[in-house]
Amino acid sequence: MKNYIKEQVNLLVSRIHDDFLRQERKLTKLEAIVTDKSYYFNLPFESDTVFDRKDQIYKSNKYGFKAEIKVGTLAYGEPKNVFDIGETQQFSFRGNCLIQIEFPMKVKVNKVVFKQTGNAVKHISLFNDGNLEENIRLIDKRDQEIETKNGKYVDTFKMEVENDKDIIGIKDLDMILETENPPSTNIVKIPRRLHVHGKIESSSHEFLRTTDFEYVKLYFALGEKYTSMDVHKSQQEREFIVHLSFAEDSILEGGGFISRAKINIEKEKIKYSYHLKEDHTKKEMSLVRINVFILNTRKYNHARPNKQSLYDIPWFHLSEIHLI
Repeated sequence: MKNYIKEQVNLLVSRIHDDFLRQERKLTKLEAIVTDKSYYFNLPFESDTVFDRKDQIYKSNKYGFKAEIKVGTLAYGEPKNVFDIGETQQFSFRGNCLIQIEFPMKVKVNKVVFKQTGNAVKHISLFNDGNLEENIRLIDKRDQEIETKNGKYVDTFKMEVENDKDIIGIKDLDMILETENPPSTNIVKIPRRLHVHGKIESSSHEFLRTTDFEYVKLYFALGEKYTSMDVHKSQQEREFIVHLSFAEDSILEGGGFISRAKINIEKEKIKYSYHLKEDHTKKEMSLVRINVFILNTRKYNHARPNKQSLYDIPWFHLSEIHLI
């Protein structure tokens, strides 16, 4: 009898121990999920966002976030009113509307919020590499605060508004975005554009940063010839020389191109949306603008030292900027 009782006690202790281990493993997994570091931020569009217009299509590229708004007919307001939080005037239109945003990195869109006037059917779609990941249909006319469900990483947001009769107004559009790593943009590629000879070429390029950088790496192109140089951020506002050498028929008849340029760096802290909760992990984010000025470009040729060895030619083209 004593042996039986002892066996039952040992069996009970063993079961309790096994159950404890199972609960401990579950707790470990739960802690891993809870402590998994994610970073939260909102759209970086602000009141100074500029939209280029072509017909009824408005486009903007702010810190790598590409926004495009297509409307049937603009009633009143400006495209920037869509994103300008707290703006009293909405972006109002007749007919259908498409608001599309391409993100510079893969993000989870946790929440979408906006205010509206009028009544229309709205479709919110999230895409990744062209594949539809989630679609939400809204038919009421209330202000919206929508939480997404699938939790997948996406690169494109679309909101389509179906409107046959009324004037519809939309404003205060914002999103809570999530990334696994601190969301930073490091590279900007610059398309070629026609330059008017004789004028200083200036351009501004924007980066969203959560980490600091030491150097601005500039890539220059002149026809099919390329060169690059690193400029330390402490050297901004100072003129520097861009040099690209070449050889024509022989090394003795070689020469090169010389250009003068300088950069200017602007940096400001991003304003977090009030939709972000206190328990959201927020990395301090900066909006960085790199202004580049190309002052002149000249060509020289060793084979003709006495025959206009330096003369003006079309300008260097800035093709890429990297923050490193």
